[in-house]
Amino acid sequence: MFSRITSSLALAAKKSSKLKISSIQQTLYFSSESPAIVSRAQQEWVYRMDVNGQESTTPIPAYRVMDEQGCVIDPSQEPKIEVEKLLKMYKSMVLLNTMDKILYESQRQGRISFYMTSFGEEATHLGSAAALNNDDLVYAQYRECGVLVWRGFGLDNLMNQCYGNKLDLGKGKQMPCHFGSKDINFVTISSPLTTQLPQACWFSLRI
Repeated sequence: MFSRITSSLALAAKKSSKLKISSIQQTLYFSSESPAIVSRAQQEWVYRMDVNGQESTTPIPAYRVMDEQGCVIDPSQEPKIEVEKLLKMYKSMVLLNTMDKILYESQRQGRISFYMTSFGEEATHLGSAAALNNDDLVYAQYRECGVLVWRGFGLDNLMNQCYGNKLDLGKGKQMPCHFGSKDINFVTISSPLTTQLPQACWFSLRI
């Protein structure tokens, strides 16, 4: 499915420098000078994880475990994950996507002042959260609240924060989507992007 989507995007990019995505009313711009999105025919697929050295100038290949039909290509690469955990990951992604739709519409209607969705990114942060221990500290940004869903932060806490009401853990003093919880080791999100990267590096070095 993913490769079919990227193939379609690449084809559209060749025909026009501008592509509209009607479901979220946004516009994507493609540069003809940068092959950021390539078709499946151009993309090199690899089925074993490898690390390229700094001297490498070749495009980074795409690592994948399953084909478009959901079948594992190389059995030795199949992650050994319990069915219960996989179901929890899937249900958490569906829950996050549903919450995103509701809160995105709430922002468009003026009910809340700010909201950033996780559309298309649900699996990245939920998969990462599932691989971590619950006592691991997480420095996230505002499109990664799937970690909170995974750790049981609760829809009520997420909604209270976005609406900034008296039940919000921060008492409405933060912007919407700036979640944080000491109980589940989730550092409060900050507005500027990438501030979390040096903070997380420093913390990891200190421990």
